[in-house]
Amino acid sequence: ALAFLIYKGARAHRREVYWHDNAKTMVAQAVAPLAQRGYVVFRDFKAEDISVDYLIIGPKGVFALQRLIQPTGSPVGPDAEAVVTYNGRALFYPHGKDHLIIEWADGQAERLSDWLSQGLETPIAARAVLAMPGWRVKRISADGISVINPAQMEALFQYIKPRPIPVATVQTIVARIEAHYSAGRSVPNKQGVPEPA
Repeated sequence: ALAFLIYKGARAHRREVYWHDNAKTMVAQAVAPLAQRGYVVFRDFKAEDISVDYLIIGPKGVFALQRLIQPTGSPVGPDAEAVVTYNGRALFYPHGKDHLIIEWADGQAERLSDWLSQGLETPIAARAVLAMPGWRVKRISADGISVINPAQMEALFQYIKPRPIPVATVQTIVARIEAHYSAGRSVPNKQGVPEPA
């Protein structure tokens, strides 16, 4: 009986690791096309008390995208869909709610905005985005940050209201980020380079 319990636990752990890796891949594949659409994408950006999974800079502004890898509790497939409801302040799962992740993602975007705005004439306002692989997000309010399934990434960037920033400012920001990483840290994964207008 003990051996069976150990085996069952090991299988559950393998499923959890597989899901985590698969979910990260879903987000990475959804973000990748943005580099071909004029965005500069940095992965795993960290500075002081800031941690952003994807820092996205481009034609419609600056975005701080975070992954929320939350197991659905059921196999993910075309006929198995987990639903989370979002009211602009909290996420409502089938068995509970979470408002802290929304506040955290929003706070990270605010800290990133302050960090990016240092030394610029016009402040930068980064917008928080939360990507939830495996979940269908049922939004019931227009308030709050963007919470999406990675499959909705293209639609989000197609229809979101632009907050454009000049190309020269983008280049200044990108140079600052690269200088930040060159100070004793590895250069982040970067995709896309804006061309002068």
